[in-house]
Amino acid sequence: MNAPDPLPRLAGERRGVVKPDKAKNLNTHTIQKMKTRIYDTFNRRVISNHKSLEAAVRAADRIQPAVRLANGPNSYLPTRIEYLTDDNQWIGVPGDQIEDARQITW
Repeated sequence: MNAPDPLPRLAGERRGVVKPDKAKNLNTHTIQKMKTRIYDTFNRRVISNHKSLEAAVRAADRIQPAVRLANGPNSYLPTRIEYLTDDNQWIGVPGDQIEDARQITW
């Protein structure tokens, strides 16, 4: 039986055969490269990764209209914007910081 994947799959990421000596460096680089992400709390999946909070807010604002367009006017997808801490843990961004970033971007 395969061991569980230690890292969440990134949106659009393809995982192929990686030599064991390079596997740790590849995974660490892939996660630390992205500072914020949009996380689907219902399906427990990463929707997208972003280098800044402003970019994540812009993308999150475009997700709900796309979900409604594809699935009907009463559908939605519960999401959360998270950031990567120094000890490699994903923490949800407080709502006031999201609103501040939204004011900057729009």
